[in-house]
Amino acid sequence: MKIITTVVGVLLILLGLHWFGQGTLLFPWPSNPAMDGHSEFVVYGSASVLIGACLVWYARRSTSARPIRPACRQEPGS
Repeated sequence: MKIITTVVGVLLILLGLHWFGQGTLLFPWPSNPAMDGHSEFVVYGSASVLIGACLVWYARRSTSARPIRPACRQEPGS
């Protein structure tokens, strides 16, 4: 599950950067008149990057934040 979440997060980041670039005309390739220079794609791209970054952060955090089980204690004299 960690790998899938990371891959989806990275794909969302890349897609969001592409949308952001298209909306701001920083990345006008491939030329798409429906996306070039439209501010809604700046918003969509920013949201996609934010969601993708959260997914990558969650995937990396999910395995390192597992609680540590205490060692089993034996009663004295048993």
